[in-house]
Amino acid sequence: RGARLRNVVVDKGVRIPEQEHPPIRQAGGVVARSAQPQLASRFLAWLRTPQVARILTSAGLALP
Repeated sequence: RGARLRNVVVDKGVRIPEQEHPPIRQAGGVVARSAQPQLASRFLAWLRTPQVARILTSAGLALP
């Protein structure tokens, strides 16, 4: 499997073809002892906006 990979260097990382690994799922949340829970909640809400969706998909990320 490793010998078949054709990695492309992107900035300072390496892009591995998506068929070569399981989906990467990410989550976000506000920690219970946050110093600014309202601000953290607003940030999470912003992450779910169409504007951010466009940014993420233009960077090659898939949305749930």
